[in-house]
Amino acid sequence: MKTFRLFVTLFSISLALAVFVPKAQAVQCSGKPSIPGVISATPGPNKGQVTLTWNLSTNVDRYDVVFGYKSGSKPKDYTFGGLKIGNNNTNNYTVNFLGSGVQYYFRLQTFCGGTNRAASLSSEVTAIAK
Repeated sequence: MKTFRLFVTLFSISLALAVFVPKAQAVQCSGKPSIPGVISATPGPNKGQVTLTWNLSTNVDRYDVVFGYKSGSKPKDYTFGGLKIGNNNTNNYTVNFLGSGVQYYFRLQTFCGGTNRAASLSSEVTAIAK
């Protein structure tokens, strides 16, 4: 009986949050998004992190980051990636759980409508994780 009460309580809290927490507004875009502009990579702020910063792109509803231990030109060249890191108003992201003192290479990709992506990746930047 206690398990049932716990389930009902958790369900009620979930339902209340679903009703009263505002939803993010969907961004209307169509076609190819622009390639991310100037991008920079800075170690930190904490150990095992690198912070990426870029100029906002147009016709975008999502940014992804790809990164790895060596330079590349296509998403598949990088060890890690496909991280969905933000919406059309996002212009920075801190990558976590990196090896401290290890050099990483980063590129951004923009998306519009979930599957339409920019023709190419951003320019590549590199940083050594703090």
